[in-house]
Amino acid sequence: MTYNFQSKMFGFKQNQGQWYGADCSNFTALIFNWGFGTRFSSDVQVQGGQAMGARDFPNQPGFTDEGVTDGSFGPKGKPAGNMVCADGTTAAFPTVSTGCDGHGGFISVFNSNGVYRPNRVTDAMLDKLQPGDLIYLATDPGYSAEIMHVVMWTGQKVGGGVIDSSQLAPNQFCSQRDWYYPTNKGKWIIVDSTYQGADYRIFSDCFYRASIWGVRRVLNTSTSTGNNANLVTASSLRANLSTAPNMGTTTSTGTATSPGAATVTVAGMGSVPD
Repeated sequence: MTYNFQSKMFGFKQNQGQWYGADCSNFTALIFNWGFGTRFSSDVQVQGGQAMGARDFPNQPGFTDEGVTDGSFGPKGKPAGNMVCADGTTAAFPTVSTGCDGHGGFISVFNSNGVYRPNRVTDAMLDKLQPGDLIYLATDPGYSAEIMHVVMWTGQKVGGGVIDSSQLAPNQFCSQRDWYYPTNKGKWIIVDSTYQGADYRIFSDCFYRASIWGVRRVLNTSTSTGNNANLVTASSLRANLSTAPNMGTTTSTGTATSPGAATVTVAGMGSVPD
């Protein structure tokens, strides 16, 4: 659902839709459960690999997400996928602090000494992300490393032709120059869910980039490298969807179709190859 308004000052359309909001991690858990047949915790800290109430971070010596759970039975109470290293490879699950040694460390604004470095996440790191990657944010990183929010990487850029600029919602945490799309062409686009509901937003440096606690990958694509045993492949995707109750049918490309509903798609993600 998208509503637009015409700005009298700038003469452009910007998404200002207001509908029922959804918790950020409930939204990402729903997308992967309903659309891809895989389950993990809907608690934002646990989903990211951080125990509830904890403030540790992936580059911290001794860090691990082993045993992190929200108390639910089986995999639905565990973290999502595998953590992503700076060079785009994935670390083995369960994650340990040395899991990305030799790969530039984990993608995070926190270095191994726990020092907050807002510019630590480079363009090269972002270029290695894949559609569907989940980015976990410590929204007050100068004070705490506690995960507070999660967004999904679309792999699309402003002006790229896939996501129309009128679909981009504003970002209340940044000044207008950071989310005003005519001056941000070429910037990455994410999707997240807040009080406004699920929407596309510009991946702003002032908030999203400067708050990255870590990144997790759930989908094993043809270009995924590293320890991918915990990721969802096309074959396992089809198997999961074919046996999941009320999940509908699965096409040869692994696209889920819900009974009486349209095909489930996420812009820029496409099919998941074997």
